[in-house]
Amino acid sequence: MPNLRIYISLAVTLGTCLQACAYKPLAGSSIGYKISPTLREEAAAAGESNLYVQGWLQRVSQEEKTNLYVVALSAPQAKKQPREVVQIMPVGSGGLYGMFLPNADYQFAVFADRNKNRLLENDEILGWRSRRVSLLQNGPNSYFNLDIDVNSSAKSLPDDLLQEPLSVSSLPTPQYQPEKDLLSKRYSDEEGTLGLINPNAFLQKFSQIQYLQEPDFTDPRPTIVSVHGIDGTPSVFDYLEKQLDHTGFQSLYFYYPSGARLPSSAEILQRIFFSGDVLPRMKGAVLTAHSMGGLVAKGALNRQSKNSTPIALTISFVTPYGGVEAANAGINSSPFRVPSWVDVASGSTYLSQLFQPLPQGTQFHLIAGNSAGKSDGTISVQSQLFAPALAQAQSALTLKCSHVGIMSDPRAAKIYLSLLTNLEGKETLTRRVNEIERIARAKLTFAALAQQLESASLSFRVMDVTQTLRRFAIEGSGASLVLQVAVGQAIRADIVSPTYQRMDGPWPSTNFPEEFLEFIISEIQSTLEVDLPTDAPSNTPPPLPPAPNVITSFPPPVHLFMGLSATGNLGEQYLTVQVPIEFSMYWGNWGFGTDVRLPLFAPTIQTATADLKFHPFGVGMGPRLRFGDKNALVVAQGGINMGAEFGTLRFTEPSDDDFGRKEGDLIDLKSLASWSAYGSAHVGFRISKDFYVRAGLDGGSLFSPLSINVDEEKITLLQPAFIRGVAGIEIRIP
Repeated sequence: MPNLRIYISLAVTLGTCLQACAYKPLAGSSIGYKISPTLREEAAAAGESNLYVQGWLQRVSQEEKTNLYVVALSAPQAKKQPREVVQIMPVGSGGLYGMFLPNADYQFAVFADRNKNRLLENDEILGWRSRRVSLLQNGPNSYFNLDIDVNSSAKSLPDDLLQEPLSVSSLPTPQYQPEKDLLSKRYSDEEGTLGLINPNAFLQKFSQIQYLQEPDFTDPRPTIVSVHGIDGTPSVFDYLEKQLDHTGFQSLYFYYPSGARLPSSAEILQRIFFSGDVLPRMKGAVLTAHSMGGLVAKGALNRQSKNSTPIALTISFVTPYGGVEAANAGINSSPFRVPSWVDVASGSTYLSQLFQPLPQGTQFHLIAGNSAGKSDGTISVQSQLFAPALAQAQSALTLKCSHVGIMSDPRAAKIYLSLLTNLEGKETLTRRVNEIERIARAKLTFAALAQQLESASLSFRVMDVTQTLRRFAIEGSGASLVLQVAVGQAIRADIVSPTYQRMDGPWPSTNFPEEFLEFIISEIQSTLEVDLPTDAPSNTPPPLPPAPNVITSFPPPVHLFMGLSATGNLGEQYLTVQVPIEFSMYWGNWGFGTDVRLPLFAPTIQTATADLKFHPFGVGMGPRLRFGDKNALVVAQGGINMGAEFGTLRFTEPSDDDFGRKEGDLIDLKSLASWSAYGSAHVGFRISKDFYVRAGLDGGSLFSPLSINVDEEKITLLQPAFIRGVAGIEIRIP
């Protein structure tokens, strides 16, 4: 994330140039216009007074594959007054839409580009919310539940909303599929900057719910929700993500336009991830935040209720809880003002109301950075360690790190992981269903439920959240409800709203019979033959004891090593070559290992009466100490071992081959053995995900030399002191 001070300085000193060049398409600034702007220009200019609206698109099943566009139109004040198109939001195949709009009265329509000409036309309307929505300047920061019924066969749809066709050729298709990692193009710096200067353009491209693997809302694992900072993206959490043991956690990311006002961002975060109104209530959650994301996260905590997903732990990195003084200069002097600066500025209304009591059962830990004496290069230490924040924190640590560098610092990662250790899911699953299988099961489940609803003569609409999470708005028998179905290790069905509010008027308030949900579940169960738990997660957050100093995991990771070793005995010219095979397990940095060395080559010792050849075997075991986590490019390992060297000495007839390749007739065999002790120091280089090239030295001593008398001459096969060079390939089994 670029330095916030740089942005403010550029805005102050080069504001006129920036406004004329980089923001020319916005047709104005958030301070004022030379002429009266249209609502559409105000929405594009990311004004400080813009408000957030969000709702569901309720589709009939045959409309599932259609890419939809939500169009916000100004509501006419007079009968013949034309409507202004204020914002167009592509939704693709998703079920949730959201956008920022100026203060005004609106109506919303849904269109589909059926003929693929990249134009929206009046005859392509699929849904219409006729009820007028008034966004008030002194009203809420966000307006939710602005749902739209999508039904192309409805007879009440207007056919004259648009004065002319709307071009959507420049609009992107929203990206809902998960990425492979957090360093993908979707999370590039350019996309973060787009969210800073044009929130609506950002929302046209990206869902605010991001993940690397399809989430499973039937899984008991705690869910980590990560919140980036200003001009940031989830890529800032890449290093931490790669340290996580995903058998204990699953991860979600709040990908939001950081230029928007913080009260709206906090409300969106809480509603989407924790309220149960978008994602199902989870058994337990962790909030992780970087920089300004910590202010958004704390605002979301202030909006928690007893029915929200319990947040057991909040961890923030380098968050300016005391505000940023430089933001005040940007607000007062810049011709282009980023709306979020208003809330980040020291003494802002948002910050003055931020430190409300934490929800019951929530622990708060903060990690500060100090790389420049009094700051991390961006945020002052005084702001990071703001007194009201310290008063609520269970711990506050300061590391010598920069504002962004702290997110890839091994010390910070170790602290972070130690705080998470006690939250790992204690409930174990006998079998985890992989992502591909879960998605396939979800398709079968949703199809089976739709079939049962149709056979029961019930009218319903569907709302997609993820590939394994779908809502069904059901109407019939004089009652209505919204049923949310999640598919994963099992199938979870939750009644979200037993008296759902229809867009054109309330549905009957009579609830379905209690047996209705049980009937649906039993029908799906008989169709798919899977377990269907219906109990809601407990409100009680998981216990959080103090963080331990040592990070542990079970089962521990296993390391297998195989290579070649060459051993030279001090005082002798003999060299033996062996094949070492090592097996070790690690708990954090400490581990225990066993190694076996198989003989490959040994020289022949020639005497007057016989040739002697000794192929020594070796074994050893002992503690190990390893530096470098599973994602480090370079690792170091040391150990102390107790073991033994042993083998069979072969006496053969003398041979004229100096290299011992031709062996004479066998004369005798004699077994030799000695205890040994040795230390090791190796360095490994990571060549792929779980493979390393490793090399190093072993050095030690035998308890007694291995020697024999031949023709009254004492021949020493192995001297007590030895040095062994080792090289090979290591495999890590998670």
